[in-house]
Amino acid sequence: MSSQPLLVIKVGGDLLESGATLETTAASIAATQRAGYRVVVVHGGGSAIARLASALGLEERKVDGLRVTDAATAEVALAVLAGTQGKSLAAALGRQGCEAVSLCGADAHLLTARVVRDGDLGFVGEVDHVDVALIEDLLAKGRTPLIAPMAPLASEHEEPGSPLHNINADTAAGPIAQALQADALLFVTNVEGVLDGDGKCLRQLDRGTARHLQACGVLSAGMLPKIEAALDAAQAMPGARIRIAGTGPDSAPLHTLIQEERGTLICPRKVVAHG
Repeated sequence: MSSQPLLVIKVGGDLLESGATLETTAASIAATQRAGYRVVVVHGGGSAIARLASALGLEERKVDGLRVTDAATAEVALAVLAGTQGKSLAAALGRQGCEAVSLCGADAHLLTARVVRDGDLGFVGEVDHVDVALIEDLLAKGRTPLIAPMAPLASEHEEPGSPLHNINADTAAGPIAQALQADALLFVTNVEGVLDGDGKCLRQLDRGTARHLQACGVLSAGMLPKIEAALDAAQAMPGARIRIAGTGPDSAPLHTLIQEERGTLICPRKVVAHG
């Protein structure tokens, strides 16, 4: 058992798209590894997927406001997540002296998925099972796993030749961190953290407060799945530190966001001060 703390980092696709932000993100991840952390990265790529699908003439379809992923779009998602973005991040980390390995859920049965909403969103899933063997092997060798959340269904439900299912990276990060018994889970954003109605960063957030802010229309649509995923992770991992935070203009090494208590600490329930 390693004495080095394990940090799972969820990185949004927007931080991996331009050359400058990609290099900055890679430098922050590499600095965290050099500081003595074992690091696992789960990354998204929604905007890049949408752009490529549009360029290929694939029509966007929604059900109840949620994007439907048909077979063609699932192939695009795989090409972007496990291809362009995963390999670009691995290369950027390599330039920082970090040995990174770009993976998706199909590699060594790392992830299996189950369908959501009875399949009416197409090839969209959520994590059903995490097999940590490959991840732990890479970590033991000092390498950094980069996980694109595309996964097959469990074998008894999978049809031969079926596309992999696209799993929201926010919702995938929690089960991966839990399966690895991570010491901390960090959702990296392009804002300071979860913001209140005045645009100020909340230092901590519990489920009740999140529900209130949602009812008041304070939380953005893009932040909601991140908050739900973080709250679920905090409930499932009571001993771990869960944060939503942005690196800010100083491009801080990612482990310092945990150490210096930047951003928003996610709590399973409201913390009441005594005394």
